[in-house]
Amino acid sequence: MLRNYFRIALRSLRRRPGYAALNLVGLAVGMACCLLIGLYVQNELSYDRFHPASDRIVRVAQATDDGGLATIGDGIMPILQNDIPQVERAVQVRESNSTLKLAREQDGTMTRFEEENVLFADSTFFDVFAGFELRRGDPSTALSRPGTIVLTLETARRYFGDEDPMGKTLIREGEDDQGLTVTGVLEPIPANSHLRFDFVTSMGTWFAALGYPAGYQSDSFWFPMAWTYARLQPDADRALVEQQVTEVVASQRRAEVAETYAPTLQPLPSLHLHSNMEGDPAGQGSITQVYVFGAIALFVLLIAAVNFVNLATARATERATEVGVRKSIGARRGQLVGQFLAESVLLSAGAAALALLITQAALSVFTTVLGKTLAVGLWTNAVLWVGVVAIVLVTGVGAGSYPAFVLSGFRPVSVLKPLTVQGRSRGAWLRKGLVVVQFAISVALIAATAVAYSQLEYLRTAQLGFNEEQIVTMDAEGNYRTLRTALARRPEVASVTGASVTPGLGGSGTFRYEINGEPPSDAQERINTQQVDTGFFETLGVETIAGRTLSADRRSDLGRAKPEDDTHFTTYYREQALVVNRATLDKFGWTPEEALGKRIRLYVLENETIYQDYEGEVVGIVENYHTTSLRQEIPPVVYMPARLPTLDPGKGPQVAVSSILVKMAPGTVSQGWEALRSAWTEVLPTEPFAASVLGDRLQAQYASEQRLGQVVGIFSVLALFVACLGLFGLATYTTQQRTKEIGIRKAVGASVTSIVGLLSANFLKLVAGAILIGTPLAFLAVQRWLQNFAYHVDLGPVPFVLAAGSALAIAGLTVSYHALRAARTDPATTLRDE
Repeated sequence: MLRNYFRIALRSLRRRPGYAALNLVGLAVGMACCLLIGLYVQNELSYDRFHPASDRIVRVAQATDDGGLATIGDGIMPILQNDIPQVERAVQVRESNSTLKLAREQDGTMTRFEEENVLFADSTFFDVFAGFELRRGDPSTALSRPGTIVLTLETARRYFGDEDPMGKTLIREGEDDQGLTVTGVLEPIPANSHLRFDFVTSMGTWFAALGYPAGYQSDSFWFPMAWTYARLQPDADRALVEQQVTEVVASQRRAEVAETYAPTLQPLPSLHLHSNMEGDPAGQGSITQVYVFGAIALFVLLIAAVNFVNLATARATERATEVGVRKSIGARRGQLVGQFLAESVLLSAGAAALALLITQAALSVFTTVLGKTLAVGLWTNAVLWVGVVAIVLVTGVGAGSYPAFVLSGFRPVSVLKPLTVQGRSRGAWLRKGLVVVQFAISVALIAATAVAYSQLEYLRTAQLGFNEEQIVTMDAEGNYRTLRTALARRPEVASVTGASVTPGLGGSGTFRYEINGEPPSDAQERINTQQVDTGFFETLGVETIAGRTLSADRRSDLGRAKPEDDTHFTTYYREQALVVNRATLDKFGWTPEEALGKRIRLYVLENETIYQDYEGEVVGIVENYHTTSLRQEIPPVVYMPARLPTLDPGKGPQVAVSSILVKMAPGTVSQGWEALRSAWTEVLPTEPFAASVLGDRLQAQYASEQRLGQVVGIFSVLALFVACLGLFGLATYTTQQRTKEIGIRKAVGASVTSIVGLLSANFLKLVAGAILIGTPLAFLAVQRWLQNFAYHVDLGPVPFVLAAGSALAIAGLTVSYHALRAARTDPATTLRDE
């Protein structure tokens, strides 16, 4: 029976190739869009689930009112290991905060590399993260002592080729070179891991480089700041464990600190999408973006399915006579239902097959636009195949339901009467409603795309408060003073300065503070700080409002160093020259005159021990500039000298500069780059030259928004294309149904223009209704998205008018083609049989 149903269905589709092609292409494009985005969503939701017991692994972070810190100090480890019985294993992982210089000696020749994707981890790393499998080495001992390192397979081949790397030594170059013995080789790291690295070396290696003895462990919750993970017992209650950790930590910290920085346990599988804390690993995903992409996939599929249903209901009225004939010769209703459903499901299955081919062909382009590698496949993906079968059945049954269950219920005597319009009138309201839904979605997507591109253009062209043009950034590499001297000698260089962070890229430190000896009413309140060298504001073109900036001619600006004592863990500083921005004045309600001369103390206090302590006098106020991306408001900032005096008067100042800023002389861009390379080679002849244009780095901050705009734009165009396919098919059907009416109208003198207007008006009214629905929906959606930015474009009418105009124009062209063709047909041709 089923075989007969599908055979008849295939014959029916062959008799109407235009109808079949429209349905097939439209539904295939919609399904392909859904499959592509479905792969992305599945990939994002799969992060870190490849680790055994991933549902029992948590990260111990510190929650605050403004988001929180993803890291915590060594002091948490004894608590997890000794005081919380529900914790099975714990590990701390620290990211290298600077480029690691590694070298390999072979046959008397040193081969040097600079590496950035480096982790330092405890010996339990491969126990907690058992999904990182070792191809060579013992996971229980690979990181058990200082001077050990584990490489990924690709990295091992880069360093050692086809040689066996086990037991070989790499040299970590620095003030004191450090030998690192290869104790393991990792299998490739899965693409859906929130931890991305090429090397992992022992935490003992990190401490040893700082001069700490083997086995050293700090009792501070602020040093060293690291990601801390714990694997819980199978029957552990995460909420209860979090409560226990909070209570123990509170007993070891000052009450106000414990209240402000409360421990929180974040499930490992949720980190990639749901964590938005300071110190999160690079490459974090966004659950909002997953929701947006998922909604777009469903919308495009819905538009394609609406096409399918619309064309099926329209064509069903033609088949009323077929139903009457079949029933009059004895066909039962169940047989007719099976026939219609088989035809619909067959067409849906064909569209699914075409969609899979389109998905395979477009997958590489899609991942390039996304800027990531997917850890999930297409042809071996069981979840995806279940989804494909579900889409085929739901779409096929949904589209075939009207002809199957409505037409099959007609009485033969009704449907075989001449000029019956029974089926036609029953399906008209459904088709009109579905056209409105289609175009409402299309208008909303087009408007959202227009707003997204407007915001991206704003981010690209916004005034940041400093001049990023002609500015090149370089890593200080611990050689700031010599590099600055070498660079300043080049005529192509206008000025050179440095800072603890790169302007516009964030990374400011936050400190407790006192003003004229008085702390704020909230003792836990912090203020942002940056360390800058002389000439910083002048190089960037930041305006000075009052007073002066740091001066190279005033050695007293650096302040005085004080030795550590019973309350200070390290050297501290007094009588420094400080500069504040306008936002600081706004925060405290000062005028520029009142701000000058204020004494500000900045410090870090933990368990009655002061770890950093600076005090000085405000000597200048500068205009605000964007220290971070445009997602955040400009914060109050206190600028301190990057050069710090030492206790030994015979030694020069220490320098806290990680980013060198070089302003190129006008018109020297091409030759200037070679000048920078020459200065670098002069100071660091064995190090590869590394520099980048500041403007490019600033724009890279918005890569995720650029990808979002591209994806939404692409799928908006596809959604409109699919909607127009459906409109094209309906216009074809409507024109065919009204052929004789058009002939009569032309015979009695109707013009081509009036006939085109008559046929187009009904469809354009539906599109206009869709605009009235889609526009407010788009406005609400983009308004919410723009709230992610502290600075954004104003929502004016232009994007929505553009979306409405595009929908009307394209729909009008689609419908007018058939209307014009019908209007130009000779009445004698259409009325010859009347």
